[in-house]
Amino acid sequence: MYGPEITGDIVRLAPMDESMAESFFAWINAPGVNRYRPAPPVASVDAEREWIRRIGESTTDVVWAIYCTEDGELIGATGLHSLSEMHKRAVSGTIIGKPEYWGRGIGGELVMLRTRYAFEELNLNKLISEVIPENNASLRMLMRSGYRIVGLQRKHFLTGDMWMDAYILECFREDWEKAKQQNGW
Repeated sequence: MYGPEITGDIVRLAPMDESMAESFFAWINAPGVNRYRPAPPVASVDAEREWIRRIGESTTDVVWAIYCTEDGELIGATGLHSLSEMHKRAVSGTIIGKPEYWGRGIGGELVMLRTRYAFEELNLNKLISEVIPENNASLRMLMRSGYRIVGLQRKHFLTGDMWMDAYILECFREDWEKAKQQNGW
């Protein structure tokens, strides 16, 4: 399903729609953007459009488009996946597809907004994420929001002919509450 609109100081999370398929297709297939994303390229704009349609119908995913509030530019997507109501958990993920928006605090704010939604609106107890060890910016952004590294999965992703390790991170509701207090959210 598409998440509801949530606005912060520098980022706005909003429902996705199929008109965004061309942008997402370009980002997902861009080598610089995709270097830490251990998934195969998307085959076509139509395949991306179909994924956006399916995710909108999903009952186990909540996904948002990411906009920069300063200029209104569509810059990426974030989501909560594999939602389990019974176990009160989800897997989180983000792609910021426009490198010119990296390093501006956008990722930190969107993780804070997404995490708040997960714990306060969906009443989840735990979020899980996987991050390639070389992706320092993602690690910092998640850890500031209460995530902690709980393990390393060696040779977890095969990208082309190269194996990549992945950190497993978890964020429990109580970790989020501490981060919220420490960061003045």
